[in-house]
Amino acid sequence: MLIGASDEWPTSIESVEGNLLLSFAEQGDFLSIDHTGLIQYRRSYEPPEAGFGSFLRDLDDAFGVLTSVSEAGAGPGDAWKDYAYTQTPDAAGREGFSLVKFDKRTGEVAGRVWIEDRHPTYVVDPVRSVLFVEMDDDVIAAFSFPERW
Repeated sequence: MLIGASDEWPTSIESVEGNLLLSFAEQGDFLSIDHTGLIQYRRSYEPPEAGFGSFLRDLDDAFGVLTSVSEAGAGPGDAWKDYAYTQTPDAAGREGFSLVKFDKRTGEVAGRVWIEDRHPTYVVDPVRSVLFVEMDDDVIAAFSFPERW
């Protein structure tokens, strides 16, 4: 066990500026360690109970079902690596459900979009930092991530 309260293994490991970033999707935890094993940061974004949005993300991670519009060559599944759907309050104490964009180099929140629905159906365009959320059967809303608020 590296982080969190379960025996979950990382769902992804990637190199970020010479450090290793371990992601634990089920827990919403991220751990960055340097080449000596020293922890650079540990962040946790508590996820709400699983909903259809997380089901889509899991399908995308496993089978590449969704594809992101990308000019930078990001493949299926890459859209989810910089984002966490969470019910963790922000620094000001605001509570609710949100999608957090975080800086993998520092672990700091780089943007947040608040969502009213506990189980949203959503897709992220990581190139443009836009979140698309299905509001109802006939409406899809687009939200831009503020870089810093």
